[in-house]
Amino acid sequence: MASQVENPKLASNIQTLLSGLRWRIRSYVWIEGLAVALAWIGLTFWVVVAIDYGPVLVGKWLGGLIPMLAGLPEASVPVRAAMLTLILGSSLFILFRWILRRAFVPMADHSMAVLLERRFDEFHDSLMTSVEMAERPEHAHEFNRAMLAHTNDDALSHVGHVRLHQIFNFSPLKLSCGAAIFFFATLAAAFFLWQDFGLAASRIYLLDAKPWPRSARVEVLGIEVQRSIASEHDVSEMILFGSGPVKVARGSSVVLRVQADGKMRIPDVCTIIYENEEGDRGRQNMKKIGRVSNGYQPYSFDGRPFKGILSSLSFDVVGFDHRIGPYRIDVVDNPSVVQIEILDRRLPIYLQDANSKKGSPARRDKVTWTSGMTVPRGTAFKVGIHANKPLDSATIHFPKTDRTLTIEIKKYLEQAGRQDANYFEFEVKPLQIDFLAEITLHDQDGVIADTPQRMFITSTPDEPPTVAVRLRGIGTAVTPEVIIPFEGKVSDDYDVAEVWAEIQAPDIEIQEHQVKVPKNGEVKSAIDFREMRDDETKGFVLTPGEQNKLVLTIKANDYFNLAEEENIGSGDRYELDIVTADQLLGILDREEAGQRRRVEQIFREMTDARDWLLRVKADSLGDDDLGAEPEDKSRSEPEADDDADKARRAAERLHSLRLLFSQRSLLQTRKSAQEILGVAATFRDIREQLINNRIDAEDRKTRLKEAIADPLQRIGEEMFADLELQIESLETKLKKLEKDLDNKRGISEVDEAAEAAIEQAEYLLAELEKVLEHLIKFESYAELLEIVRGLIADQDEVSDETVIENEKDLLKLLDD
Repeated sequence: MASQVENPKLASNIQTLLSGLRWRIRSYVWIEGLAVALAWIGLTFWVVVAIDYGPVLVGKWLGGLIPMLAGLPEASVPVRAAMLTLILGSSLFILFRWILRRAFVPMADHSMAVLLERRFDEFHDSLMTSVEMAERPEHAHEFNRAMLAHTNDDALSHVGHVRLHQIFNFSPLKLSCGAAIFFFATLAAAFFLWQDFGLAASRIYLLDAKPWPRSARVEVLGIEVQRSIASEHDVSEMILFGSGPVKVARGSSVVLRVQADGKMRIPDVCTIIYENEEGDRGRQNMKKIGRVSNGYQPYSFDGRPFKGILSSLSFDVVGFDHRIGPYRIDVVDNPSVVQIEILDRRLPIYLQDANSKKGSPARRDKVTWTSGMTVPRGTAFKVGIHANKPLDSATIHFPKTDRTLTIEIKKYLEQAGRQDANYFEFEVKPLQIDFLAEITLHDQDGVIADTPQRMFITSTPDEPPTVAVRLRGIGTAVTPEVIIPFEGKVSDDYDVAEVWAEIQAPDIEIQEHQVKVPKNGEVKSAIDFREMRDDETKGFVLTPGEQNKLVLTIKANDYFNLAEEENIGSGDRYELDIVTADQLLGILDREEAGQRRRVEQIFREMTDARDWLLRVKADSLGDDDLGAEPEDKSRSEPEADDDADKARRAAERLHSLRLLFSQRSLLQTRKSAQEILGVAATFRDIREQLINNRIDAEDRKTRLKEAIADPLQRIGEEMFADLELQIESLETKLKKLEKDLDNKRGISEVDEAAEAAIEQAEYLLAELEKVLEHLIKFESYAELLEIVRGLIADQDEVSDETVIENEKDLLKLLDD
């Protein structure tokens, strides 16, 4: 029979059908997207392995047949990093293209109805009509109710015959899942069967520099320089290859020494692949020397290009599938500076002050010069130069002063009583600017260095002291009776000489208030402006006024004396309005009102936190809180889940909500604790302003401390901490219960923990409410005081205007 309803509603069977279709579409999207991503990861893994490990395998398998392929290297870190970037970028694209862009698209009921209508012709638009009338009931009166009911019944009659799987094309899904299964199988097989799988993964995804395993391993020991005239006592010296190239004299002949690990495959020959600076390239085979000794097979080579070296060259060594290099041999002719030393530094006078305790004026030390070296301005020192060969002379040019110094080494050695022609010294006067020297060496063979050795030392100026001092218990305005406390730290790169406070006020000369500085630089002092006013020698009187300001700056200097001006460091510049006591009270009243609003906001937020804790209790959440699951179906449907599954899902959803509410309340508690401590600090500051400005308001000071600041501090430090511990305990029990949601004992423990947290929250809110009552009560009192102050100000203004009018009338009478 047709349904006669005031407002048409969508039948539960139709809702279940639409929800089921929506759930299947999203499931299809997720499964397909994840399968494509997994397949892509597997594919790219093997592609990168082929690019990275392929050359190594080619060198191993074909190196014996094609020498040019022997010892091919792995892919470098930049190449692998580029491939990893490509993999990550394409993976993100897959996730976006196949999942994110489709899975979260809104799927309205009418869209699902259109899809079903297109696939199942028997609906004849009845399903679409029913959905649209349910979504837009305001248009239902435009149609015949009996007709709408008949349409709805017609749609319901066909719902039971719908098979949702007939809507989908499963070919793309099968292809994606097949590819994902294939590549997952290959990766799983490689994980269990390929011993280098971990190395491959680390090289691809962690950019590990560890090389692929080789069948052979060779090592370059170094070179031995052959003497032109050998003797039986002559022993060749091995020059080892370090992090850089080795150097030999032009025309020298050397022997290259290489060894192969005897525990691995021993190459028949080791091949040298070289290239010199002229561009000549070539390959030479190294022969074995004897047999394996101490676990290594030695190789040696002394032919071209290592015989009579005329130009620098670089080379690699290949042994079967292992390649090492490149190594470089540099040919040098020029004398060069081996080491530069700074000797006998003499500190400037400002660093020799007895109070600084920096040591004696002259420091008999020796340090090695390095690029970027710095010395204090005014330092004098000596420079010692070590050369790589005996010298004849040296020329030192100073570009900054355009001065040139020439040192004859033979004459220098006679005067200094030295015999080492590879070393000399010169003296540098106290530096006022940066030091730059260009050192050109002349060796005893008559060779002059092609490029001068540049030596640069920065002369660092003495920085002014750093003043990090702040006012304590002072706001933006002060009274003429104020005492201004300040504290902080004054530091210097060496030592602080003096600290003072510079004070400025309208129509008063700038005055300085000396501050005693302890050795650790900690400053804690105060300026009493009442004492300054009473001191006739200072005569510093503060006068309230709209434009009158007190400017206070803490300054300090050090012992620097190499310039006309002192090194003076300044702290923050404080501009304070000079006001009367009543005006300051009005400012503090407004500040206190603002803090009251902050406390009210914290109270509201903590009330919400308390309400969240109430919802954590087991009997506080109903079915409405659980929300509708897209996969829920009517019990009358053949495919409906059984009651046990529904109960399990509902229990899991309920537990997630309880855990969410406990976490929200914990976050809010931590946030409010910090805020309430900040409010307490502000009220203490207001009280200190009353004290420092000598305002006679003992009741107010007592109230600010005992009724507001101290309770808020106790609430913030103790009660919030207790509540936080209670909520953390509750959250721990909830996470423990997550493993067994049917554990009645666990549920009972959670309820007990929730009740304890709620009681603590209620107690905290009660204490906050007491503080708020004091604040609200005082605010009403402060408003009355403000009205009285306004009446007094108006009365004073009327009196002043009356006096002015009386004077005008008197002058008028005198003129008449």
